[in-house]
Amino acid sequence: MYSNARAKSVLRAVAEGKTLTEAGKLIGVKATRASQLLSKICRELKLPNDLSEIRSRKEEYIQKIISTEDNQLPPINQNIAYSLAKALRLKKVGDLTPQYLSNISASQLVNAGVTFIALADAQRWLVRQGMSLKRHPPENKTEILAVQRAIATLDAFHFDTSLVRSQLHYLESNDD
Repeated sequence: MYSNARAKSVLRAVAEGKTLTEAGKLIGVKATRASQLLSKICRELKLPNDLSEIRSRKEEYIQKIISTEDNQLPPINQNIAYSLAKALRLKKVGDLTPQYLSNISASQLVNAGVTFIALADAQRWLVRQGMSLKRHPPENKTEILAVQRAIATLDAFHFDTSLVRSQLHYLESNDD
C-alpha cells in the first residue's frame, strides 16, 4: 500500500481534473514522475491510463482506488499481534482489529502485560490507518518513566521536546 499511496494520489488528482504537473506538485514530484506513477497504478488496477478516459470515468477510478485501500490495510507485526491478542484475551489474532484496539488505552495495555515496545508498535500500526489508542494520560510511575525515557530518546536525536516536557511537568505537579 505504501508504495502505491503516491500513485493513488496522482490518479485521484488527475480524475478530479488536475494536470500531471499539478498532481505531481501535490506529492512533491515532477510531471514526468507523476506520469510514471499514474501508468503504474492504472496498470495495477487494470484500467486505461489515458487522461481523458480517467476524467470521463472519474467515479469508476476513484471507487477502484477506495476498494483497493479497504483491502490493503497495513499488517501489524505477527509477534506483536499475538502478544496483544493474548494480553487482551482474544480468542484469535484475527479478532484484533484497528477499530477494537483504538478503544483501548495505553494504560490498559500496560496493565494487561503488554511491553512498551509492543505498545509503541501497536500505536504506529493504528496511526498508519488514521487511528490511535484511546487517549489517556499516564497513570503510574512506570508509565511516567516510560514517557521520560521517550522524551530523553527524542531529545538525544535533537527533536524539540519542550512541549511534551511541559505537559509531563504539568502532570507530575498535579499528581501530588
